[in-house]
Amino acid sequence: MCGFMNLLVRQNTDLTVQERNLFSVAYKNVIGVRRSSWRIVQSEEVKHAADPEKIELFSSFRKLLEVELDQICTEVLELLNEFLLPKALAIADTTTEVDPAVVQSRVFYLKMVRIPPPLSLSLSRCCALFGLTQTLHMLTQPSGRRLLALPIRIQP
Repeated sequence: MCGFMNLLVRQNTDLTVQERNLFSVAYKNVIGVRRSSWRIVQSEEVKHAADPEKIELFSSFRKLLEVELDQICTEVLELLNEFLLPKALAIADTTTEVDPAVVQSRVFYLKMVRIPPPLSLSLSRCCALFGLTQTLHMLTQPSGRRLLALPIRIQP
């Protein structure tokens, strides 16, 4: 599934909501399995500290898992940094109305890279940072204090 999502992202098209979710889930599942395996191997390595043969076996397997995790994470970050984020961030706010899907994709990819929107900033500064100053009214409730809930599912 990761290979398919890699090809889809490299086609240089905007991903739909469903495609973004598939992208996230595909890599989340692949990374999650290896992280779980890594934790188990590490605990077994500690348990069998007195047996040099088992230590060597667990150590080599742990290193293999670390290499695989590094490759997968590098692939995901490369796709995000080279294809997805630039496209989502480059869409200029040329009109008075911004498509909510553009905002959703920006937030989605930033969350995947673990760069959350700056929540400590005021709402107006946050919108200015993301090029949404002209659409502030679309993102707020009538009081202008809270963001509307956007239907974004992020899987950590």
